[in-house]
Amino acid sequence: SANPFWYSSMESKYGIGVYVPAFHFPVTYDSHIFAIRNPDAYVNVYNPGSVKVPFKTVFTCGAPVENPGIVNVVTLEYVSFDLDLELGDKLTVYRENNRLKAELERDGVISDVFGDMDENSNLFWLVPNDNTIKVTADDGDDNLQCLISFNPAYMGVLDEN
Repeated sequence: SANPFWYSSMESKYGIGVYVPAFHFPVTYDSHIFAIRNPDAYVNVYNPGSVKVPFKTVFTCGAPVENPGIVNVVTLEYVSFDLDLELGDKLTVYRENNRLKAELERDGVISDVFGDMDENSNLFWLVPNDNTIKVTADDGDDNLQCLISFNPAYMGVLDEN
């Protein structure tokens, strides 16, 4: 079936616990700071579109993390996993052909971890306007970095000609 929405070609990205570049010129040689970790536990993911949209979440960790996830702190909808992440792991959650996918990359090997999703997860979408998102974990949430990306969607007009 035809999709009646126009999707922006500009991907929106928001990070939680990510490193923000701090190195810039001119350089002073007494000390170098290449990046500063953003300590915020929350991020307002703003969807400027007119309809709710799917999103992609990429979790990475700098140390072990137990049962990672994200929660919309306003609606309390969440997506969480019953698995442990190790240093260097990358957990990616996204929709493909309207089906949810979950993949864990560990030591260069990608595996399907959809079955490790918490059975009570809500599988939410980003609504228009504000979506306050928080990273969660049973242990090690300070070690977790999360990047959320999506393409805003707008109501379209279908040309019958």
